Amino acid sequence: MPNRRRGDRVALHPRDFHVLLVLAGQPLHGYAIVQEIQQQSEGRVRLDPANLYRTLGQLDEEGLIAEVEPEQRPDDARKRRYYALTEHGQDRLRTEVERMRALTALADARMDSTGRS
Repeated sequence: MPNRRRGDRVALHPRDFHVLLVLAGQPLHGYAIVQEIQQQSEGRVRLDPANLYRTLGQLDEEGLIAEVEPEQRPDDARKRRYYALTEHGQDRLRTEVERMRALTALADARMDSTGRS
């Protein structure tokens, strides 16, 4: 049974959102996910390996991401696990972005009505 915390009507945890967002571009391995999240968040979000792999496991269990084979494996000695968004993950990310847009529009409207911006 999927975790209710990540149901479509409930906000994603910011850590989960960032993982899904970086995987929207292309499949990545764990270390690349961490680097991309740090870059896209301008260093505000950092994941240690334990949190990253726990998050990847949860997102995989929920069907939001899946382990995939890379199209081209880099010439390194390690066999890295690559992850990609599933169709369900893309839908969930899209739903979360729409939820955030609606919330931002509401905040803007409230701020405009008070004369503050």
